Amino acid sequence: MKFRRLVTGIGVLPQKRLQTLLWSVAVLAALSAAGAASAAPCGNLLTASAATPSGFAAAYNPFTPAKELLLQGTDCAAGAAKISVGSGSAEQYVYKNALYWTGSAWQELPLSGSALISDTWYKGSATASMPIGETPRYLLGYVCQSNAGAWKCGCTDIACAKPQWQLQAVQAPAGAVEPSATAINGKLDGIWYWPMPKTPNGLLPTQSWSGAASTPSGDVYVAGMDHTTNSALYRLHDGVLSYVGDAKSASQAAGNWHSGETAEKFHTRPAWHNGRAYVATLDTSSLDATYLSRRGFHWYAYDTGANRFLDLSAAQPGGTGAAHGGVIAQVVDPANNCIYAAIAPTGDLYRYDIATGKSTHLGRPDYRRPYVYPGRTMWLDRAGRLYFTAGNDQSTGYGGSYDPAVFNHVYVYDPTSKTIAEKKTWMLHNQRAVDAAQCFSAVEERSCLLMDNVGHIYEFRDLPSGQTWTYLGSIGQESSDRLGYAWVFQVFPEQKKAYVLTTNGKFFEFDLVANKASFLGDLKALEPTLAQKIFLYGHDATAGARFYFAASSRTGTALLVAVDPDRLKAAMAAARRS
Repeated sequence: MKFRRLVTGIGVLPQKRLQTLLWSVAVLAALSAAGAASAAPCGNLLTASAATPSGFAAAYNPFTPAKELLLQGTDCAAGAAKISVGSGSAEQYVYKNALYWTGSAWQELPLSGSALISDTWYKGSATASMPIGETPRYLLGYVCQSNAGAWKCGCTDIACAKPQWQLQAVQAPAGAVEPSATAINGKLDGIWYWPMPKTPNGLLPTQSWSGAASTPSGDVYVAGMDHTTNSALYRLHDGVLSYVGDAKSASQAAGNWHSGETAEKFHTRPAWHNGRAYVATLDTSSLDATYLSRRGFHWYAYDTGANRFLDLSAAQPGGTGAAHGGVIAQVVDPANNCIYAAIAPTGDLYRYDIATGKSTHLGRPDYRRPYVYPGRTMWLDRAGRLYFTAGNDQSTGYGGSYDPAVFNHVYVYDPTSKTIAEKKTWMLHNQRAVDAAQCFSAVEERSCLLMDNVGHIYEFRDLPSGQTWTYLGSIGQESSDRLGYAWVFQVFPEQKKAYVLTTNGKFFEFDLVANKASFLGDLKALEPTLAQKIFLYGHDATAGARFYFAASSRTGTALLVAVDPDRLKAAMAAARRS
């Protein structure tokens, strides 16, 4: 039979795109049952002995006695599964793309094989590699084959009355992948959750004080910790949140973990630079002398090329970045290949030279007190000058009363002159440090949008004509008593809107053109999963149409959360109407 008859005779390949293939509860239940019945390592859970879920075609060949698999995972290792579509028969043609389920959407997966026919089909079989976690990865493919003089495509049985996508569930063997999780859909459309997995050495992350950070490729990093003993870093890649390393394991591997040592938290937003995600430890955040009884902070990095989480401080004097204190904010200077850090509880500044691995103490302003609340973010201008803030008047836990003459403005460190100066006209509100920042660079321009922890929003601009500091507005509170702390702040590259979420679940959209905040709704009232979490935290983590942050409490599992604001706003509006 000529292949031309396949193209013209079977009709058009089913045109329903990925988003229309609804993942029903019944399908998931069927797959769970199939998984329970199968014990194959790097296995394929949907075989001839398992019922094919309704709405999909079989992963096996219904026309042969062997019922060989036409869609399967073959080799699973290091977080990836090699998949094969087609059994290799000369009478089979494989559609050029497969699809896999990310946990919240179907992702197209281009295949490789022999020469592509009619820009659509591979003859015999085709392969690809897809990411895989601890839970089964669901896979779709489409195979046509000649049988009894007719072409049969996407078949469930020998009648093959209705062509459909063929479905497989690929399971990695135990130990082949790092602990991982896929997305859980929210009650509303436009919000998703990933539980941070337990680490191989037993850390169950209950809290997250790093927030999330996105990379140019769209990956997202987030840290989880128990706020007592240890901290871990996770990466969201292709819809799977996977463990990449933890402080204790990395330091033990480097011979740099002392008896009784702890890594209470990674309080820094992960910093991305040249294929590495950087974090650092903070073993106590109390504003007193407790830090002197603890070992100083470690620098860590996850190297994506080597797939290793490294203790960078193992090669430093004393095995730490400083004798005492922990990193509470950091920012990368890519032009000078270094990282700046602010240290708690003193507010001292450090510089880490990435090439040499050397930490340098830069000093601190004359704060006129030993302990301060350092702002949880810092930012740079086009010349590489570092801007930072300190102070928080509301709570004794944050240091109590702060002198406005010292704390109600921005400070700057100049790496050329190695001096710290005050920007007294760059005013803050009520001695509140800047805790969130998102910066954007263009030709001869750099701008940063910034926010304190109750929702006052500022703009910094660095232009050829000079620098400006502008107060834009707020979400309508001067303290956290009414709405909660404003710890989530996200701006997309268009810089038209900022999204603010408070710890009480109050969700705002701030118009960056009109400088006006609009209340969108109470997310905790609408989302049961979010309502269980006390701390909502994170800034500067956008990828595509989504932004990301961390949600946690003192118990339970910490979560990475994704929000598509346009979809979520539509869902919230529909919920109000109903």
